[in-house]
Amino acid sequence: MKLSELINLRQNKKRLDSIRNNRRNIIPFVGAGISAGCGLYTWPKLLDILSSEYLTQKKREEFAKTEDYFKYAEAIVSASGNQDAVMRRIGEIFEDVDIHIWMNKVMSCP
Repeated sequence: MKLSELINLRQNKKRLDSIRNNRRNIIPFVGAGISAGCGLYTWPKLLDILSSEYLTQKKREEFAKTEDYFKYAEAIVSASGNQDAVMRRIGEIFEDVDIHIWMNKVMSCP
């Protein structure tokens, strides 16, 4: 598959356009534990931090058991009533994180 085909596949074009239009609101997550190794939060940990501000303890425990992180994130946004506020809060959370990056031949984390 060519890149141009991948970009236009299903919802990818809309997602990429959204990314282009909201670059300031993007916080990358790198899989396979790389984010955590650099001192960043894992997806579940970030959701736990956010949920403590928007959801009841009972709801938080329910989502933690199911491990359905997309529904967990949707519930947080829904409870907040303001997606932009949640995005700003994520930015604030990451601003306070001490990121550990080790410079070798290739930039990597321990």
